[in-house]
Amino acid sequence: MTIRDRKVKNINFNQSRTFGVELELTGYDTSKASDWLHSNGHEAYSTDLKILADFLTYKTGLTVNGNSGYRSTTPNQSESNTARWDLKTDGSVGGMGLELVSHILKGNEGLSELKEICSALNYVDATVNTSSGLHVHHSRKNFPLSAEAQLMMLYN
Repeated sequence: MTIRDRKVKNINFNQSRTFGVELELTGYDTSKASDWLHSNGHEAYSTDLKILADFLTYKTGLTVNGNSGYRSTTPNQSESNTARWDLKTDGSVGGMGLELVSHILKGNEGLSELKEICSALNYVDATVNTSSGLHVHHSRKNFPLSAEAQLMMLYN
């Protein structure tokens, strides 16, 4: 099943609350990423992870850091940019087993960034299955105690 098969409803959320996501993937089309890089004047490095990290960086304009210290940046980005996404192998999921972890996101800007990443992943036919998932982390800052109590009751 591809990521585009998943439908997300528009919801209202606290624009000042920070959040982060972890996208677990089971596969993608390396040749589509490599072809896109070449057709846009970029090199496609030898490993699938580097190809995907470079593709996501150049396609979205965001910094994507691959594992083993590899970071893909466009000429307009600074190496010290902390607003980056981390791409790494993930043995807990089947297939090619990758995980893409966001930096701390916030509000509509964060949602827009997430949409850009998902659009780029759809371009390379990124896939998910029952062993993969989407994890969303929300900040608890200014979270009412009553809401925390309700969440605790859900897990008891």
